Amino acid sequence: MNNTPMQQKAIDLDNSNIIVSAGAGSGKTAVLTQRVIRKIKDGVDITKLLVLTFTNEAASEMKNRIRKKLKQNNMLEQLNYIDSAYITTFDSFSLSILKKYSYILNIPSNVKIIDESRIKIYKYKILDDIFMNYYKNKNNIFLDLINNYTLKDDNNIKDIIMDISNKLDLLIDKEDYLNNYLNDYYKKDNISKFIDLYIELLKNKIEDINLLLNESSNYLTVDNYNCLFDSLIDLINSNTYDDIKRYSNIKLPIFRNTSDEYKKLREDISSNLKELIELTKYNDITEIRDNIINKKDYAGLIIDIIRELDNRVFSYKKSINSYEFNDISHMAIKILKNNKDVRLELKEYFNEIMIDEYQDTSDIQEYFISMIENNNVYMVGDIKQSIYRFRNANPYIFQDKYNKYAKNDGGVKIDLLKNFRSRREVIDDINYIFNLIMTDSIGNANYQKDHNMVFGQEGYLDNGYNNNLEIYNYEIKEGDNPYEIEPFIVANDILDKIKNKYQVFDKDTMKLRDIKYSDICIITDRNKYLDKYMKILEYNGIPSVIYKDNTLSEEDDILVIKNLINLLIKIHNHEYDTSFKYSLTSILRSYLYSYSDNEIYNILNDNKYYELDVYKKCNSIEVNSRPIIDILYDLLEVFNVYEKLSILTNIKASVIRIDNLLDIAYNLEDDGYDLEDFLNYLDDIIEYKEDIKYNAMDKNSNGVKIMNIHKSKGLEFNICYFLGFNNKFTIKEIKDSFIFDKKYGLIIPFSKEEDSILKYLYKYDYIKEEISEKIRLLYVLFTRCREKMIVVTSIDYDKIKYKNIIPDNIKLKYRCFLDIFNSIDLDKYIVKKDYIIDKNYDKVKLKDINIKSDIIINGKSINLEYSIVDKKRYSKVVNKLITREELNKMEYGTLIHELMEYDTSNEYFIKLLKHIEEGYINIYHEYEFIYEDVIGIIDLMVEYNDKILIIDYKLKNISDKEYTRQLNGYKKYIESITNKKVEIYLYSLLDDILEVV
Repeated sequence: MNNTPMQQKAIDLDNSNIIVSAGAGSGKTAVLTQRVIRKIKDGVDITKLLVLTFTNEAASEMKNRIRKKLKQNNMLEQLNYIDSAYITTFDSFSLSILKKYSYILNIPSNVKIIDESRIKIYKYKILDDIFMNYYKNKNNIFLDLINNYTLKDDNNIKDIIMDISNKLDLLIDKEDYLNNYLNDYYKKDNISKFIDLYIELLKNKIEDINLLLNESSNYLTVDNYNCLFDSLIDLINSNTYDDIKRYSNIKLPIFRNTSDEYKKLREDISSNLKELIELTKYNDITEIRDNIINKKDYAGLIIDIIRELDNRVFSYKKSINSYEFNDISHMAIKILKNNKDVRLELKEYFNEIMIDEYQDTSDIQEYFISMIENNNVYMVGDIKQSIYRFRNANPYIFQDKYNKYAKNDGGVKIDLLKNFRSRREVIDDINYIFNLIMTDSIGNANYQKDHNMVFGQEGYLDNGYNNNLEIYNYEIKEGDNPYEIEPFIVANDILDKIKNKYQVFDKDTMKLRDIKYSDICIITDRNKYLDKYMKILEYNGIPSVIYKDNTLSEEDDILVIKNLINLLIKIHNHEYDTSFKYSLTSILRSYLYSYSDNEIYNILNDNKYYELDVYKKCNSIEVNSRPIIDILYDLLEVFNVYEKLSILTNIKASVIRIDNLLDIAYNLEDDGYDLEDFLNYLDDIIEYKEDIKYNAMDKNSNGVKIMNIHKSKGLEFNICYFLGFNNKFTIKEIKDSFIFDKKYGLIIPFSKEEDSILKYLYKYDYIKEEISEKIRLLYVLFTRCREKMIVVTSIDYDKIKYKNIIPDNIKLKYRCFLDIFNSIDLDKYIVKKDYIIDKNYDKVKLKDINIKSDIIINGKSINLEYSIVDKKRYSKVVNKLITREELNKMEYGTLIHELMEYDTSNEYFIKLLKHIEEGYINIYHEYEFIYEDVIGIIDLMVEYNDKILIIDYKLKNISDKEYTRQLNGYKKYIESITNKKVEIYLYSLLDDILEVV
């Protein structure tokens, strides 16, 4: 494909800062890659380019793309330097700066990254100690804080201080900020500024009332409208706090026989008046000012605690030369900030600094770049896809620079608007919706002016369908839930499309073809119902795979290893106390031994521990003066832990947890931990509920993909179903009592029952930012689609619809995606749908076991390799990695096998019998045999006078040729022991098909 003029400009333009606004599907990665190659062709060495991304995966992908292009262009000399080139993440580059110039900070160059769980636990222990000292010293301000803001214990205050400290860590200079905080924050002018902002907030509420009043004129008689107007005019003209307080407490006039539209408007006016009354509950401005100033002592106390916490934690990190990535960034900035020569060296070294996904940049990263840039920063991104505020991304960095460069102030702006991903109808529908809802003020992009996508994929063939957005609209019946309704509607639609061979466009062949399950994606806004969706799809015979990071909290396998370590220590120390007995009981009851409670009771009662196998094995392991990792490996080997894990339902998860513990043990060992220290660490992991997250998804499977919006970013699918629009947005932070905000500082409640005015200001800003990001999330959601968008939801026809840009005061009331759709005129897209929920779907059991996946633990990618004992057996040989939905199908198939083994009255067995001719002598279920060291299990064997039928049943797919070898093995054995003719068949349980092999 030839480059568009704008793409070519983005590749060729030089000698300036450049921001490339690259809409979804506009080929930004290809443009960035081509720019690197163009630079190299122009004589720039690849090592003189700094290409920054946000994840290791993105950096690896970019490096591979560039490597491929270098090979294609026969640039072999540059190819030799690709692995040492600065194509990396912000974190990795900061670490390289710190290691190179570590002598400036007087630290060793072999800096390590500390385990997140470990340092979090350590911080809480230090905080516990700091609190204890304040209690001992009877610090009056501290005791007053505890008494005024706690109920049962002080844990909530500890959590608050930890949260505030973590947010302060995101500042460019936390130490300087804290040193000057009290003097700067409590100046009279600063307090007055906050009060002025508060009055502006009140005026915004009044403006909302004024808008509602104006709208009411459309639904009231002239006399009634004038009456309503007179009741509100004094409030509308109010400018001071006292006037607003005086005129908020009014009673609205009551009119008879008004329309439903007016009744709704009146409710909204009344609701706004109630909010104003709440916001003006203070007597006057003086009371507000005093309430803020009176919290100065608390602020000073919190700052002192955070300073002490930081100093002690950083001293610990320095003693082990291990730091968090946030520390690395700050230390790298410190080197640059205080050393002009280092800054100049980096400024002059790099020909260009390229930043991918620039919309995800944080304040610290932007400041870091500002110190080494030299009018040579190339920024590629899309403000509309900034969805990582929870990772500290600041969309205003992109927005401000985009608007500034649009005026040729400081750089050049380039827009890539052509979308090469989607059909024209998809693009038109997306443009229609976002022209209404996304603006500079809410959404951070003037969509109508600057961001309308242009159709670019001219190769699409007409498939004869309506390719516009469709909204499958349903009415909820009493007792039903959307999280069940919606996937059943989707399942029926998928089956219909598969059955009727719905045609999709194949970009590889540029032809239409029959749809496959892998062409389809279901996307929702959260993980909560993903398993439910999968169950319903699997129940309907639709293979599926979930894309999500799984969280592994406290599990039996971790407890077993912890108790094994404790038992080992106790036995070697000859300590047979309560702790010893507890650990022994746990191990004997676990998957390692599976003793009954009666057996364990007798063992404990007899006190003959030394006769036990577990005692002998522990005694055989040498403990003294040995590395932790060696002891753990001995434990795992002596007790055959990995082998015995096979009886558990989720082997892979157990292996991940154990391997993670080994990795942690290895790191702790470097810092002088012994086995008892490691045991204490495990106790802390459990006490502080630290989680291990891992990713277990198969992107290449032929199944329907199910995921949340964040997981979908960067992906694309032919058909996209969007579910969960009624799910309420999660807005947690505004519920916190103490908050830190860059704009409003330390927000401390006026009392246990009464929030500060700063909390109200923060809440308004927070909701605005949250709604803006939700609108951007919706953009990411829709732009994953190539050919057909289908929203499954329940639009309220009685809601007021907007055909022009929606007022901000309406957008700020959005609390779910359905609210957005309820405010837009979407009648042309609506298709009414009925539904039937079959509650039997809940019997489907999903077990999250995958043979291999990309594992992410504490932000690190771990590649697990499995060695499988090769036992000779007559069964299907799997010579490839098993996909998630295949395993889930196998597990569901196992349930059916068990059902058919023990219950011959079930529906599957009855269906099968209809295929079998009468006159049989015997029927054998799950016939197991061993023949020439070969293990075999025959699902069903039907014996006649002159022949035997061997029937193997599968859940659905019976076309796999591997089954032939398996069944021929069965046939050979049965013929050898019966001398009867043997016929072999495969039976599809779900399709009710019996086929001869």
